[in-house]
Amino acid sequence: MVDAGAVAAPPPPPSPSAVWTATGDNADDPKPWYEHVPKNMLVFAGNAAVVGFFVGARRGARNAQTRYLAENAHRQPTTVKGWYFYHKTRNYRILWGGMREGSRYSLRLSSAVALFVAADEGFAYAREHLNPNSMKTGYPPSHERWGWRQGPVHVEDGAVAGATLATVLSLWYRLPNPVLIRAVILGLGGGAATSGLLMLSDKFGVQRDEEKKAAEARKAEEEAAALARGDDPSATETTTDDENLSWIDRIEAWIQEKSKKA
Repeated sequence: MVDAGAVAAPPPPPSPSAVWTATGDNADDPKPWYEHVPKNMLVFAGNAAVVGFFVGARRGARNAQTRYLAENAHRQPTTVKGWYFYHKTRNYRILWGGMREGSRYSLRLSSAVALFVAADEGFAYAREHLNPNSMKTGYPPSHERWGWRQGPVHVEDGAVAGATLATVLSLWYRLPNPVLIRAVILGLGGGAATSGLLMLSDKFGVQRDEEKKAAEARKAEEEAAALARGDDPSATETTTDDENLSWIDRIEAWIQEKSKKA
């Protein structure tokens, strides 16, 4: 017989396969892993990596070509075969120099941008927790953008993040005081401009959502009127005012129309 006063043994801990799905999502948190990282960090850092690679590749290729010409200026080839290998080696040096410097610039620039976005989102997260009333001012955030910031974008978030990052990097590289002050001013202005662009994007996003809701409401009213008249709603063509559609909606409609015809 089982003793009624005995304490039941605790259940075994769940296996990792039961807690995490194949995509790496937590069972208690339905959001995928990439939504734990701010979308601005993924977008901005990715674009910065591409830009940094092209800038670094151009500079690296140019420096590699100049270095190769300087190293071989005193030993020019004298035969056709020698000139062939001369140009072939030069092209390899240029390609390798461009790839190497492009990778360096890409990593540095993307890391700096990722640090800026992390500081921006971190300052916004702290502001919202220290001053919850700040979430009530400004344009609502776009549903297409996720991050640590839950409320609207404020200019001071990007400004403080840019100035802080510029100060830290200037002290890290031991820049002189005039250059440090200039970097802080540029970081302050660049961060504020970035936040302003995000606020403008949210404003247009809100307008686009309102236009979509208005178009859906008009379509529902036309379908209800068609049902009241006894017509077939599927056969009724709903007229949509092109002026109320954004250019993104027009492109999507054009693509859908082309795919149906194909």
